[in-house]
Amino acid sequence: SYKNYVQCSKEAQYGSTPIQITIESETEDPFQLYWVNLDCKEQLWSTISPGASIIITTYAGHLWRGKSVLDKA
Repeated sequence: SYKNYVQCSKEAQYGSTPIQITIESETEDPFQLYWVNLDCKEQLWSTISPGASIIITTYAGHLWRGKSVLDKA
């Protein structure tokens, strides 16, 4: 499961300088992008269509997760 790759921690250290990341979809199905907030709860940020890309302003140390719209987990 993807949940085992990076664990959320309420004690994590986060940067204070904004950074930009580009998320590119190479999937055949849409997927949903979630930001994991400081309480370790996922917040839906965007649904990304196949072949699309978005640019996100975030901070170093922030955790993001992508999930297939077909995934019911």
